Amino acid sequence: MFIEVSAPFFLANASTGLDGGVVIVLMFFLVAAFGVASLMFFLIKRGEIRLP
Repeated sequence: MFIEVSAPFFLANASTGLDGGVVIVLMFFLVAAFGVASLMFFLIKRGEIRLP
């Protein structure tokens, strides 16, 4: 599990030369954006949010 999670960080760090912390922050924002999108989708399906 640890290898599967950390492998993309090592690959991104080796290919782009970015700092590992930057890659982790970008992945965190990606996961956070996905979570917000899924929450919005759930609320829209329930009818809590009205689309124009």
